[in-house]
Amino acid sequence: MAFWIFITTLFTLLYICVVAVLLPRVFLKNKYRIKNFTDRGIAKYRCGDCGIGMTYQPDTATREYVSQYAIMFDGNEKTIKCLVPSTTDYIEYDIVLFNKKNKVFDVLNVCDVVNGAGYTREVTLPDETSYVSIVVSRVNDTSVNKPVKLHVSALKVLAYSLITLILSVFTAFAVKMGIVNSFGGVFRESIMLDKYGHMLTLFLTVGLSLVGILIVTIVLATKNSSNNKKARN
Repeated sequence: MAFWIFITTLFTLLYICVVAVLLPRVFLKNKYRIKNFTDRGIAKYRCGDCGIGMTYQPDTATREYVSQYAIMFDGNEKTIKCLVPSTTDYIEYDIVLFNKKNKVFDVLNVCDVVNGAGYTREVTLPDETSYVSIVVSRVNDTSVNKPVKLHVSALKVLAYSLITLILSVFTAFAVKMGIVNSFGGVFRESIMLDKYGHMLTLFLTVGLSLVGILIVTIVLATKNSSNNKKARN
């Protein structure tokens, strides 16, 4: 009896760890939809006594709205400022942040009223920023690009759902077998051979799994929507 209780507990804990922790990290991790970095550094200069600055030229599509931008480090913090045409009164853009491993770790959403000097206001960058890419979404009253959004691949959501469903069915029968062998007594064999009981277990497991998968999908979609609508700087 102790053996079957141990087996039941083990399978239950493994199921929870895999479905609730491991699989979401592999298949349900949010990522930003962003093209590879193509901006070009064109000048490097000193900022004050110990600071440095680097001027970049964005990709061709962005250059119409942001001709250049400069990343400055004064020894304490990193900041960025963009050069825009004199006709620009208002601009919305995303600053895609890359780390030293060339991975996107965050996106800053910026809304700025240009004061006529041709430069946007300075925006402070996280310390781990290695380089950035600019994606302009609106200039004055004209939409340019869609804002950078978090997303999860539909194929990965499907893979998560299928694996979860298979694991749920397998675990349900393993737990059932453990419970029957532990507490079934003289009825143990008849319960294990009851095909209608097995069908009921299968249908209940599949139904509950589908409900759980639906809840996870809704939560994921809500989280993405919330992150993509976060307050702009």
